[in-house]
Amino acid sequence: MSAASEARPVLTKLLAVFVRHHFAEVPFCSLAVAHSSESAAHEDPNVGRTALIAIGRFTGGRLWTYDAASHKIETNAVKNKFVLFNAREPHGTCAFQGGPRFTITAYVHVRAGAASADLLGQLRDLGFRPPVGGSAQALPGKPLGTRTERLRSARTAWRHYCGRRSGQKCVTQPGRAPGEHRAAGWICLWCGATGVQHAGRPRKICKREKCRLQAKRARKSKAEL
Repeated sequence: MSAASEARPVLTKLLAVFVRHHFAEVPFCSLAVAHSSESAAHEDPNVGRTALIAIGRFTGGRLWTYDAASHKIETNAVKNKFVLFNAREPHGTCAFQGGPRFTITAYVHVRAGAASADLLGQLRDLGFRPPVGGSAQALPGKPLGTRTERLRSARTAWRHYCGRRSGQKCVTQPGRAPGEHRAAGWICLWCGATGVQHAGRPRKICKREKCRLQAKRARKSKAEL
């Protein structure tokens, strides 16, 4: 259990009761609260369905998900509304204006099965609903390809999705949907790391020294050929 949960048991219990009020049968043993975060394309090692809601005075900020099997992007409104999705697939945050924007995420972590009986008892006392036996039932099927391949495909599909919605003017760049193109701005070709870039051409290499050296060697080998 995190130090923040132990220091604020009343707040933690209120959040857990809030989630259970909307999803009485959905197991969860972890809660994440974020403030005005705009996440790029990523995957989470969660088991089962993940519940997400956003609260605040903002516009935009939808949740986008990528289906690797159909190569399609879907967006879901999460403002004042819980949405269930598969967090093991690429997903991210559409850009938003205004704020603050608070998100509450309830899920079962992949290592929940290693939790002790005492810890599971404490979670139940706080209002959490740990899965029976400490581990939730995994969703059917396995993710297609490697993580890097899925994130690359998600970025390509996301740009194509924004291009189809270019009838509206973006608040930051013309010819794009309102700010939504900012999510999943770039992905490293070597390690698969992602990030959000608000201007300029999307980078292809992260700032890790190992990735930069690999890119340098690749350019050198290409030049020698």
